[in-house]
Amino acid sequence: MKLNYKIQLWITSFFRKYGKYIGIALTIWLIGFLINGYLKKLPKKLTLSSSYTPNVAIMTDNTVPKSQEKSINETLRAYTDSLISGDYAKAYNLLTEECKSFNYDNNIENFKQRTATIYNKDKVATFQAYSNYRKRYIYKVTVSDNIEKTGTSGNYKTYNELLTVSKVGKDYRIADYGYIDKEKVDFKNQDENIAVEIASKEVSYKTEQYNIKITNKTDKYIIIADSTAGAEITLNVGGEERHSINTDSQGIVLYPGETTTRAVVFYKYFDKPINASKMSFNVVRIVNNYNGSERNSSQKASKVYSFNINLKK
Repeated sequence: MKLNYKIQLWITSFFRKYGKYIGIALTIWLIGFLINGYLKKLPKKLTLSSSYTPNVAIMTDNTVPKSQEKSINETLRAYTDSLISGDYAKAYNLLTEECKSFNYDNNIENFKQRTATIYNKDKVATFQAYSNYRKRYIYKVTVSDNIEKTGTSGNYKTYNELLTVSKVGKDYRIADYGYIDKEKVDFKNQDENIAVEIASKEVSYKTEQYNIKITNKTDKYIIIADSTAGAEITLNVGGEERHSINTDSQGIVLYPGETTTRAVVFYKYFDKPINASKMSFNVVRIVNNYNGSERNSSQKASKVYSFNINLKK
């Protein structure tokens, strides 16, 4: 009993002497425990990795020439920085003339309307060389939230597209939205009914657009495409027949003696080594009358035949 009494006295004396300090220590520990638990529940902070080689193409073994790296990177940065800051005119003027025409119909308002939904002051842009195409250097740009400005709530969004940088005269220019360049070509063929000339094609990341001039040499109507027959226009790529992707909605019908220029688009990735060898108008129909509502044009035609344009140089 005396021992228990002495222990009780010692404990009482100890807490009277040190209880205040123990209470402070327990309070500090409890606060730390609660803060640690709260921090663990927060989304992990995302950081942008800089451990990459932006001038080594990830889709080919090619690299950007050392002599051009600095100028190309400065051009890319000037373009995206201008968009992020809202200087659309400066960014637009960094585009190639071909890109302005193809993507935006030479209208800066069209450019602003598209890019304003992607770039703003709360974004950052990073670049990675993607591929090379005939001295045109294609980069993948990633536009993401600027975490230092906005933090993150777990809704971390990115936007990717391909930008092509090429040297135009003494300056570097950009083609955006997957567009690469316009190439001059010289493919022709004709018969007693039509004359066809392809003077250029527009190369993009996954399509080729052929700009085709067609002349009707007859006094009749000529239907090349009106979506009433299958495979009306095809492109032969390594033995594979690829259908045009825009003529079903637009059609190609020539009035007597008419000359028209039309754009015909096919799927074809730019970095595939096989070139197109032939374009075919598979169902050319010559008819005496046409009002735009015919659904059986082949049956009403006085002549139906195929017409080919050789695309080999």
